[in-house]
Amino acid sequence: MEQLHQLTNAQRLDARDKARAHVIRVFGERPTRDTFADHTVSDFPHWLTLTVARHLVKFGHFPIGHALLMADLDANRQRIALRVYNASEGIPAHRFKEVVDELLAEQQQEALFDLEALLIQSVQAADNTPLVRKGHRARTGAPAGKDLPPVRWMMRDSIAHVMERYIKDLLKVGEDRAAGALGNVYNTLIGHNWMAVPADSILPKHGGPTAAELCHDIRMD
Repeated sequence: MEQLHQLTNAQRLDARDKARAHVIRVFGERPTRDTFADHTVSDFPHWLTLTVARHLVKFGHFPIGHALLMADLDANRQRIALRVYNASEGIPAHRFKEVVDELLAEQQQEALFDLEALLIQSVQAADNTPLVRKGHRARTGAPAGKDLPPVRWMMRDSIAHVMERYIKDLLKVGEDRAAGALGNVYNTLIGHNWMAVPADSILPKHGGPTAAELCHDIRMD
């Protein structure tokens, strides 16, 4: 048991020695024996964040425990905390922690506002990106009737072929209104020479009405 106690003490002293060596490298001065009474080497990554307080600790004008409390504050809020400490003529650690906690809460809230602004900026930038007008990544804005039969197509099809085949498929399953809606578009495109009836058309038409008679459209310009 005594050996275990000696080993534990040796490990604790070794940690303090490492901590002293770290501070010597950072501050350029050997700390006193009591400097590390409550701190071990695990605390000292925080020293690298204390950009404002280093020289004060180095010359003994600011307690190490107080300095470690400020490790999560940015440089501006470290300065505010130091001014509060100086104005209070040596505020105790537990009171100083309350000051630091309040500054940290404010800092985190500011970070949230910064994040919000970044997200808004990101969305706005996305809104300004060029619109993809064709292909799988295009955003058409048109509704999709997934309850209707799928559109059948072949690589050799023209637009008229695809539309005729779909009109026929809709009529076949009794979707007369959907077929009529697509028929309105088809008749308008044919009637105004935006496309032609395919030579191998599959819709019955002999003796039927002309495109001009079937068109159900309004000119906008």
